[in-house]
Amino acid sequence: MITELQIVLIVFASPILAIGINLVTPASWAKGTSFFSTFLFLICSTASVTLLLGIRDDFLQHSIPWFVVGAYEFSIGVMLDFQGALLLTVVSIISFLVNLYSTLYMKGYLG
Repeated sequence: MITELQIVLIVFASPILAIGINLVTPASWAKGTSFFSTFLFLICSTASVTLLLGIRDDFLQHSIPWFVVGAYEFSIGVMLDFQGALLLTVVSIISFLVNLYSTLYMKGYLG
C-alpha cells in the first residue's frame, strides 16, 4: 500500500522528472519525450486527486529530520489541508490538459 507521503512525493517529483527528461533528450526524440512527459503529468494529476479524496483529518502532515547542528534539529516536511489539496488538484489537471493539447497540436509538425 502506498502511503500519503509517497503520493505527495509522486505529485511533486513527476513534473520535475518530466522537465528534466525534456531538457536532456535530443531533439530527434521529441515525439517520444512529449508523450512520456504527458504521461507523467497524468500520473501527477491522478496522484493529486487521490490526495484530495484521501484527506480524512483537517490536514495531512509529515516531517522528517533533515540535519542537526549542535542541539538544534532541522526538519523538512509537508503540511497539506483540503484547500491546498484542491488547488494542487486543479493546477495539476490543468497542466496535464495543456500538455496533452500542445502535444497533440504539434503531432504533425516535422520541425
